[in-house]
Amino acid sequence: PFLNIEIHKLPDGKLTYKHYTKPTYSGRLLHYHSQQPYTYKHNCARNFIHQTLNLTYHNFHKEKTLFIKNTLRDNHYPSKIINKLLHEYNEKTKNNTQNHIVQTSNLSQQTTKFFSLTYIKNSSDKIKRLFSDYKNIKIAPKNTSTFKSKIFTKLKDPTPQMKQSNIIYKIPCKDC
Repeated sequence: PFLNIEIHKLPDGKLTYKHYTKPTYSGRLLHYHSQQPYTYKHNCARNFIHQTLNLTYHNFHKEKTLFIKNTLRDNHYPSKIINKLLHEYNEKTKNNTQNHIVQTSNLSQQTTKFFSLTYIKNSSDKIKRLFSDYKNIKIAPKNTSTFKSKIFTKLKDPTPQMKQSNIIYKIPCKDC
C-alpha cells in the first residue's frame, strides 16, 4: 500500500490497483444529518465515490461500490442519494471513456496513465524506477511547497518586546 493505493502484480507482469484503507480507517465522513449545507454533504459523498473508484482498477469496482454504499449508509446518507451519485459517476466515466476511445483509437491500443506523487527524497526516485519498465505508466513528482507558502510565511509583524504583557524577561536585583 502506498498513498491510498494497493498495487498487485499479476503473474503475466500486468499491474492492477485498488483503493486502500488502513486497518484503523473509521469510515467517518460528513454525517448526513449534520448541521451543514446540503451541497457540502453532496460534494463530500461525490468526492468519496470519485476518489475510491478512480484509485481502483475496473476489475475491483463491484467490491469498492459495495464499500462505498456501506460507508455512506453508516454516515446516514439515504440510499436514493447514494444510488443517484453512483449512477452519475458511472455515466460520467462511461461518456469520458467513449470520448477517449474515439479520440485515441487511431493513436494506439494502450493508453498511458499519469500519476503525480508528493516528492519525498529517495523514496520518490525508487518508486519511479519501479514503474520505469511499464511503458503505459508515468510517475511525476509533485512539490508540496507553493509560491504562496514561500511568500506569505509570516503574515504578522513581531510584537515589540516592550509591548508584550505577562512575560518576565529579567528582573535586575542588587541583592540577588
